[in-house]
Amino acid sequence: MDNEGPVTEHLAVVSVPGIGQAALQGSSGPVNALSTAGIMIDSGSSATFGAAAPSVELPSAKGLKAGGTSPVLLEFGIAGLVHLTVPVKAA
Repeated sequence: MDNEGPVTEHLAVVSVPGIGQAALQGSSGPVNALSTAGIMIDSGSSATFGAAAPSVELPSAKGLKAGGTSPVLLEFGIAGLVHLTVPVKAA
């Protein structure tokens, strides 16, 4: 995730309709750390989400099918709500 904006942004909420809100995990260092506002993404920087922090973990994968797609809602502190449709991969 790239922040090309002029100010630091925070990813506050990630949710999948019908599944629920994901747990956010920030990094252990100052870059992409988790605060009460969410995962910090400095202006002009990126956050790569995956098995290591930062990460996003859904409460369940029930209803998701590998090879299909799923709507995902991202809520940022400044940019607001972003709607995505993402591919679902097998774990």
